Amino acid sequence: LYNVSLGLDSMILGDMQIINQVKRAYQLSADEQTAGPFLHRLLHSIFHTNKRVTHETKFKEGNTSLASAAVSRAREFGYQFRRPKIVIIGMGEIGQTVAENLKNYNGQIVIINRSPEKARKIVEKYGFKFQPYESLNSAIENASVIISAVRSEKPIINQKSISESVRHQLYIDLAVPRSIDQNLKSHQGIIVANVDDLKEQTEQTLQKRQSKIDEVNYIIQQSINELKDWQKEMEFSPVVKQLKAVLEEMRQKEVGRHLKGIESSQAELLEIATKNLVQKIIKLPVLHLKANCMREEASQISQTLSDLFNLEKQIIKETN
Repeated sequence: LYNVSLGLDSMILGDMQIINQVKRAYQLSADEQTAGPFLHRLLHSIFHTNKRVTHETKFKEGNTSLASAAVSRAREFGYQFRRPKIVIIGMGEIGQTVAENLKNYNGQIVIINRSPEKARKIVEKYGFKFQPYESLNSAIENASVIISAVRSEKPIINQKSISESVRHQLYIDLAVPRSIDQNLKSHQGIIVANVDDLKEQTEQTLQKRQSKIDEVNYIIQQSINELKDWQKEMEFSPVVKQLKAVLEEMRQKEVGRHLKGIESSQAELLEIATKNLVQKIIKLPVLHLKANCMREEASQISQTLSDLFNLEKQIIKETN
């Protein structure tokens, strides 16, 4: 589950969508109260491990999908504009992924699609703007970035689509065959990137991620060892709980014998003093249990504590 969640077993190495899917699945199980203590601990360990991998390695850096690479290129280009306008053409699977990755973008996002119904769903979901397909040329005229994910036998954007006043634009073509005329790049100030350009970028990212797998595996193994230590401690936690209950019962009975006739301030001091004493008494057995648990010898000291404080009787009492 560690390997799956962190994207080591994904078709796209380090796929960051997987951890989100695991989080949603865990949230569902938690909402339905079907997750037990071990599952809770395991999943929180995985989420913490994912944060460590993100912050301590470069395994998650870069873009490995065409959509994410396109969004990254669009964001970089958009930094030079005060409020960049990005036009996304086509709401197929890739176009929708691009739109989702730009949902929190600080700029104007315009969606263009042949099917207005599908486009309006995306527009309403993320708060974007919609323009009909017939207004394509006017929509891209004042845009900073144009991303096309439309399948077409011939380019839907060519030199005739570009106004002479255009000075600085980025066109990203995610379609195969190409939907943007590559000759646009001859126009001064226009940059055109296509699928081949983005694939080269994603392949470089994958190579870098491959080189970080050992670092990721090392962090995962540390987390698994910590989880196993916790699991061993859980084996003696019932004994500790029972011991605390027995000592607390003894404390309360003894304190109760001395509460009559004393002031409330003295009673409070007596409560504090006896509670602190119980905590100090229980500290040493717990430490011994932990130490023996790591050596897988906790059962002997657990039995000794059970005999000394009659913990079996406590178990029967709790059950009844």
